[in-house]
Amino acid sequence: ARLRGEPAPHFYEVQALRVDGAPIWLEVNARQVIWSGIAATQITTHDITERKRAEAALRASEERFRRLSEGSLQGIIIVRDDRPLFVNRAFARILGYEAPEQVMALPSLRPLLADPASVDVLLARVALARHTAAPLDTQLKLGAVCRDGRRIQVEAFFQAIEWQGRRAIQATISDISDRTRLEDRLRQAQKMEALGQLAGGVAHDFN
Repeated sequence: ARLRGEPAPHFYEVQALRVDGAPIWLEVNARQVIWSGIAATQITTHDITERKRAEAALRASEERFRRLSEGSLQGIIIVRDDRPLFVNRAFARILGYEAPEQVMALPSLRPLLADPASVDVLLARVALARHTAAPLDTQLKLGAVCRDGRRIQVEAFFQAIEWQGRRAIQATISDISDRTRLEDRLRQAQKMEALGQLAGGVAHDFN
């Protein structure tokens, strides 16, 4: 096609066979030249077999992660540059979405967070993961906003990972709203008990 003057790609990948029969992948750079006065094609090849194997292993690893995460009761989201790259069904369910794709369609994570402090904390973790090679294992309590506007408390565990060949953040969340309410009621009861003891002591002193 190139010799006929028709459009043809200059860079492409092909699978080839070595003389011993082993399959290999080649990256091809082809361009039209004049050789001995006639039109010809100069082809430069580069063996990319190891890269293709690494890419296939990465895809297989990510597919295994997807299958495992779909069975998780905890919400899992993978984020890079404030954009969701992967969301499992539990994450969507916790925040009141019908499907992970609805969360994936959000342009930013900001609508999911209840207050500016939560946004600042999360973005700080994202920036840290992007600019440092150090492990990032952080557990936080954040306010989240469900799709219907309801606010909940989540416990989030952040971890820096490699996703599609680049650094990203994986967050695993659990809804702790009920636990938080119980803890608040317990603290309130403890305060009332302390006030009762104080009032009893004051009444005793008056007597």
